[in-house]
Amino acid sequence: MMIITRSRIIKHCCTCFAVATATLGLMHLLIISTSTFPEEGDDGHQKDTVLLPPPSLQPSTNPCSPLCDHQLKTAVLKSPSDLCNSHFKVPIDLLILVHSATDHFAQRVAIREFSSSSQSRFGGQHWRTVFVLGKTAANNSSIERAISEEHRSFGDLLQGDFLDSYRNLTVKHLFGLGWTVQQQQQQQQKCSSIRAVLKVDDDIFVNYYRLAALLKQSNFLSNSSSSSSSTPSLLCYLHRRMPVNRDRGSSQFSSKWSVTREEFSEAYYPPFCSGWAYLTTPETIIRWLCAVPKTRFFWIDDVYVTGMLRKGSCPGSGQERRGVQPINHLYSVDPGQVASWLQEEEEGDIENIRRPQTLKRSTTWFYLFSNTDSAAMLRAALQRNRQLHRQLSSAKRQLRMFKTAHF
Repeated sequence: MMIITRSRIIKHCCTCFAVATATLGLMHLLIISTSTFPEEGDDGHQKDTVLLPPPSLQPSTNPCSPLCDHQLKTAVLKSPSDLCNSHFKVPIDLLILVHSATDHFAQRVAIREFSSSSQSRFGGQHWRTVFVLGKTAANNSSIERAISEEHRSFGDLLQGDFLDSYRNLTVKHLFGLGWTVQQQQQQQQKCSSIRAVLKVDDDIFVNYYRLAALLKQSNFLSNSSSSSSSTPSLLCYLHRRMPVNRDRGSSQFSSKWSVTREEFSEAYYPPFCSGWAYLTTPETIIRWLCAVPKTRFFWIDDVYVTGMLRKGSCPGSGQERRGVQPINHLYSVDPGQVASWLQEEEEGDIENIRRPQTLKRSTTWFYLFSNTDSAAMLRAALQRNRQLHRQLSSAKRQLRMFKTAHF
């Protein structure tokens, strides 16, 4: 069992992060053509958590408040042995952190079937997928054995020593982000760096083709020197003025997400990103983690990480990209939309694909991130999207050949 502990110099990182800006040459940032929004400024039991801002990014003067002198740690039960192929030393363009339930074997299989392996290339981009999970309730021996076998077969699991439950979602979230920051430092010696991070749940249908196109067409994977200061460092489904749910009624949803005033006193949550899926940078994650010691723990992870920590994150330099870019229109909330798409007549789709100039939006999937209600739906959506894109690519090649031959 490997134990990861947070260095004592974390005490310096909360209020004086700007001193370290000269060392932030690693930033690789995202830009899209639409407008950006600046970041807004403003108890359950917490398991041990990984928080590892790289020592090379720590300021050396102006120590902050004693609240930052707080050591957090976790035990990493399983982890990928090597994030990148050290022989080729290529950067990881996109690290995909898939938050997965311990017994969601079928969801993980579906995602692996699409990518063929935990290391994939899309449009010349190097992607790596890691599944983040905790321990089973009551240490279920059969599930734990299956997880161990799964990791021996695929080597793509990151498992922490905490109970995988709703009340530990924040622990799980911080665990994955802290491990990512540690890898960002270690992997620089092997494959340059991790350029971007996608955090996503295992029941979300990711339109990888659209994601690859977005990354290629934007400045997401370019270095900081070639990007403007208005470039956002966080793309997500942004919630504004969401009221805190105080309802402890009989419905499963109301009781599941009900919050007491002792847990969160305000009537509205700060602006935050949906935890379903968001794109960000390792440098942004570092700032969030530096805000943990001065931010009261809250068990709803997307509110805490992308709302409360983002609100209280340590300041960066004037050139640092700190904006959040809402991309709500690229999220499909209703699984019924995916179900309807899957039920469309295949013959009609193929006819459209044979004539790409008349291709309808409904034929290929428009959304970037889509909610599903089962592993079967997730797998079917991934397979159909891949099939349609392959057929579309083939039809376009044939069209180009036809034009070349006749014109």
